[in-house]
Amino acid sequence: MYTIDNGRISNKEHLEIKDRFIPLHCAKLGDHGVNQLICRAISTPFVIMLQHRGIKLISGITGEIYAVVQDSVKGNNDLARYRLPGYEGK
Repeated sequence: MYTIDNGRISNKEHLEIKDRFIPLHCAKLGDHGVNQLICRAISTPFVIMLQHRGIKLISGITGEIYAVVQDSVKGNNDLARYRLPGYEGK
C-alpha cells in the first residue's frame, strides 16, 4: 500500500489480508483509506463491492509495482504498457 501526498509517494506499507471473504477484503481496504486499487485480475463481485466503497479500480496490470505506481502518480492512468496481453478489462 502506497500513500501519495502532493503527487509523490510518501509512505509504503504492507497490508496483509488473510481472510478470503471478499466483503472483508473491501472493508479492510476501506478502513485503511485505500481510494485506488491497481491489480492484475479481479472477480466481478469484488469489482462491484469496491465500486460501492468508492474505490477506483485499475485492473489487468502487470509489472514492477513501484514503476506502475510512479506512472499512476504522474497522471498516467492508462498504464497501457503494463496491461496484461489480451486483457479486456472489467
